[in-house]
Amino acid sequence: MRLYSYTRAKLRVLFSMARYPHARFDRHAFSVSPEGYHLGLTEALEELVAQGVAEEHPRPEGFSLYSLADNAEKRQPVLELARLDLDRAKSSATSSSAPSGPWNTNRERR
Repeated sequence: MRLYSYTRAKLRVLFSMARYPHARFDRHAFSVSPEGYHLGLTEALEELVAQGVAEEHPRPEGFSLYSLADNAEKRQPVLELARLDLDRAKSSATSSSAPSGPWNTNRERR
């Protein structure tokens, strides 16, 4: 279960950074999932920074901000991930506007 929450935390961080590639995020922006439980955030951020995918920006106040790396080679796959997520959101919004199932008369019949 720990591995699952850790992977989920990395994906959550990556999706957020990809949607806003020029933003700097406080750790609290990722700390709780929509379902309401805490994620394995510390390990996820540490690994993403170590891999060069994310950058840590220490603040004089004693906390750090995190952003997507400036390195184009590391940045591009993350941006592609966001495009896939946005495509999924668009397709589910489109499909939710029309009822699905055999009663949907807008579908083409074969």
